[in-house]
Amino acid sequence: MFRPSLEERLCSYTPDYLIVLRDGRRCLVEVKYHAEAERPDNKRRYDTVTPLVEQAGGLFAVFTEKTLNQAGLRTNLPLLEQYRFSLIPTAARSWIATNLGQRPQSFSTVANILGRETVLAAIAQGLIRADIRRTPIEAQSRIWRA
Repeated sequence: MFRPSLEERLCSYTPDYLIVLRDGRRCLVEVKYHAEAERPDNKRRYDTVTPLVEQAGGLFAVFTEKTLNQAGLRTNLPLLEQYRFSLIPTAARSWIATNLGQRPQSFSTVANILGRETVLAAIAQGLIRADIRRTPIEAQSRIWRA
């Protein structure tokens, strides 16, 4: 919770989520229905909060059902959730560091080498990047080292 000033009034504001990114930056996330996020009072609040968070070196985002209902997220988040805490072998980590930094490769190519579960665990844990928002992860999906 922090206290931004809205129209010369001191207000308290508590976002829904605080996410700590891999690089150490913090991202405050507000989750609202689209209609509610578009209300003028909420837009003013977000316009006030965003620069304060950015001045402190953080990020601020508002997610609505339009964001969260993207086909890729609806499919990929439940899939990846089950691999968030899976063990990724040292040999797989070394292979990722050595081979995925050169150029993006297809999911199927890397899965044939490391195993499907290991690749999904590496995506879920942030070692491998994939565009999980737009499309479901498939054999031809492009992946690269994070």
